[in-house]
Amino acid sequence: MSITCDTTRMSNVTLNSNPSYMEVYNFEKFPNSWRIWGWCNWQLGIYTAFVYMVVLVVGARFMENRAPFKLKGALIGWNFGLALFSGISFFRVLPEIINAIGTSGVLK
Repeated sequence: MSITCDTTRMSNVTLNSNPSYMEVYNFEKFPNSWRIWGWCNWQLGIYTAFVYMVVLVVGARFMENRAPFKLKGALIGWNFGLALFSGISFFRVLPEIINAIGTSGVLK
């Protein structure tokens, strides 16, 4: 028995893989098979989020009566790395946002 995915609604999605307003690096280019897989398996994100929430509740109850870990150094490193990643991501996405607002407007 083969389960197929209806990808006919993907035909109206325009994917400009080489925009003129920014440089696309090799690691940012995804094959169409990845997009089709994501289209057909969208529910995995919902399942993952549900499992994550269950782990949070169970983990909080498990750690309720235990001594806290000493993670100050690790948390400082994590926060620095996250801030650096967020800054780089912002400047990487900024041309896309400017182009989208400039060509389509905010409410379209």
